[in-house]
Amino acid sequence: MDKTTAACSKLCGIDLKNQINIKYCLDLQVVKTRILSKENGTSLLLLVLSFGIYFFYYHHLIMNLNTVLFNIEGDSLKNYYTFVYHIKNDKELLNFSGLNFPFGEHIVYTDCQPLLAITLKALPFTHPYLIGIMHGLILLSFIITPLVMNRIFLILKQNKFTAFFASLAIAVLSPQIHRLGGHFALAYGCIIPIGILLLLKYLKTTSNRNLLALVLYNSLLFLVHPYFGLGLSLFCFVSIILNTFLNYKSNRPTVKKTLNLLAIGVLPIILFKVFMLLTDNHINRPDEPYGVDIMGAAANAESVFTPSFGPFTHFLKRFIKAEHVEWEALSYIGIFSLFFLICTVLMLPFYLMRIKMRTEITAIFAASVVFLFISFGGHISLLAFFDIEIATLNQFRAFGRFAWYFYFLLPVFLITQFANFTRTFSFKAQKIILPVLGILFFLFNLLEAHYLLTYMTTKTFESRNIFNENKLSGAELAVIKSIKEKNYQAILPLPVFHIGSEVYQRNGDLSVAPAMMYSYHTGLPALSVMLSRTSLNETETALEILNPYKKVRQILSLITDAPFLVINTGETLKEDESRLLKNLQKISQVGEQSFYSASKNDFRISEKELSSFVSLSEEVRETQKNVLFIGTEKRKPFIDSEIGGYETIAILDSAAAEAGNYTVSFHYYLKEKKFRFIHNNLIVIKKNSNENVWEYFTSVRSTSGIYDDFIVFEEKIKLDGHSRYEFMLHGPMKEKYHVSSFLLKPSGVNIKMKAGDINLFNNYPEQ
Repeated sequence: MDKTTAACSKLCGIDLKNQINIKYCLDLQVVKTRILSKENGTSLLLLVLSFGIYFFYYHHLIMNLNTVLFNIEGDSLKNYYTFVYHIKNDKELLNFSGLNFPFGEHIVYTDCQPLLAITLKALPFTHPYLIGIMHGLILLSFIITPLVMNRIFLILKQNKFTAFFASLAIAVLSPQIHRLGGHFALAYGCIIPIGILLLLKYLKTTSNRNLLALVLYNSLLFLVHPYFGLGLSLFCFVSIILNTFLNYKSNRPTVKKTLNLLAIGVLPIILFKVFMLLTDNHINRPDEPYGVDIMGAAANAESVFTPSFGPFTHFLKRFIKAEHVEWEALSYIGIFSLFFLICTVLMLPFYLMRIKMRTEITAIFAASVVFLFISFGGHISLLAFFDIEIATLNQFRAFGRFAWYFYFLLPVFLITQFANFTRTFSFKAQKIILPVLGILFFLFNLLEAHYLLTYMTTKTFESRNIFNENKLSGAELAVIKSIKEKNYQAILPLPVFHIGSEVYQRNGDLSVAPAMMYSYHTGLPALSVMLSRTSLNETETALEILNPYKKVRQILSLITDAPFLVINTGETLKEDESRLLKNLQKISQVGEQSFYSASKNDFRISEKELSSFVSLSEEVRETQKNVLFIGTEKRKPFIDSEIGGYETIAILDSAAAEAGNYTVSFHYYLKEKKFRFIHNNLIVIKKNSNENVWEYFTSVRSTSGIYDDFIVFEEKIKLDGHSRYEFMLHGPMKEKYHVSSFLLKPSGVNIKMKAGDINLFNNYPEQ
């Protein structure tokens, strides 16, 4: 054995007696050399530090990945549920059946992270740990973000020490950490940095490999969340155009470059559009977004340049004053980045002629400024100036999310340009200034991140994982077992929740969690919705299950004769829900939750119920004590009225009705079935010698009485028997509406009357 072989034998720890072992040893040394290289050592240290930071704040979640949820309400619960239900219970890859029974929904409209859900669906051994896997992947995305940012700095040939600490600084204050509160598909912190990295690689080397990587990445992101796919595709498109402009003289565009641009920026959008056209069979989705103001989720100077947390909040808000925005728009860049930006702008005139800007990062940063303009809703204001409205743009109404690109690129651009400034300094000054810059950046961001991450982890991830059988009570497991033994077709939670059509809305704060929990564990869909842009046709059809007075209801032909499992959570019910529940027999109870079985006939009105109705003549306002009916009058709002006005429907004088529970209802006529035509509210004003208050304030969007050109709205109220009550309509819109058939009756009394040729049962037409 020669000296080289002996040395190799000692290093590898094996006896090298043949060529195979020698080759193995040499290969092993190559691997060790690569692993222990300076660059990989830096990445490993960066990974360890990043993990340490997130473990410090999220150790409770990390130690309980599969046993806790952020909370069990709102978008958080819905996005957990759609994710796990689709993986475990759905038979079709692209159809989600858990909500919107009997129609289901396309998975893209459920926020269930289709790419991940479809992958895990094919791996049954992962199904008991789905929540833990999702939590782990989201946290991992934040942990590896510094590695991606560091790679971006190194591609731009920045000081390695500065790059190390700046990468950590950018990652720890990521605005996407807010999405851990429920928008899980948008919470992957590394997605935008990876997109920037791939784009930089393409701009440096326009190879087919880099082109394919960008096209594939942008296309797949649509199946994580459409905001990511659309955002990064358009961002690449704008960046490449700006880069071409900056390099126009030396590198003029060609047909090939134009095709590459279209492939990167337009092809992913076209592919997604074609995919949806071929796979989405749900018609008549709303083409206008929910909300009074399309700018409600837009960013502004406050959300980008001032924090809502930390020690610098009051200081910065003294100088930057803007209207407060909702959390959706938060994208705070950090006080260090803000002052660094100010200093760079002040220094630029003195160094502009002495530095050479890198066109790639300049183009990408300029694109992020364009996106910042979009995040402020600037494109909507610009279009409005020319009296142009594009419904497709309005669907992407959370403009504040587009500020994330500016957040990630501002410090990269500033550090790159500052490094250019320092080239005019001495070499010794460069060696001191640049590392100090990185350290200060990290320390300031870490200080602010401490307050952000402390806030994000206070009283969060304390709810039990209701999708983990090990966290359920014995009584809940017994109910699940009994449900599985019966042939139910679906779950009907009371109150019914139906959120997502952007026109009609029924809330059920307490019914969502039990409905989703029992739905997941039993595989039964729920006749309720908490999704987005749900078909108006499907919404109207489903809600009509609560309207037994309508003769022809499509919903009854779409359901089978199998019973429904009805879950009443003890919350206050709407009148139509109370009418259904009183005819059902209770089968079990767990705490405040009562369980009933409802047959198909229970959704129809019985002869026995019809015989209990009291006749009321349309010609008179009052035929018996405590009943008030106004068919129509020549005054507002019985004639065309603007929603934005305060219009009185009726006044009930003091002592005109006995104390007790009442139901108020009326017909509300729509010009169109769009949100802005129905965004009106019933206000019941209570007046007496001691007070004048809004006793009730209820949206008319909550209904099951849906007809061709009007809806029947009804609400339970309580009268004290001695106050004066005024019934008024008011909303924030300018659209027109009118009402008819105002009825006030005791809740226990059923009223029937004739309105022309139509029979009205409790003010519902028998059509």
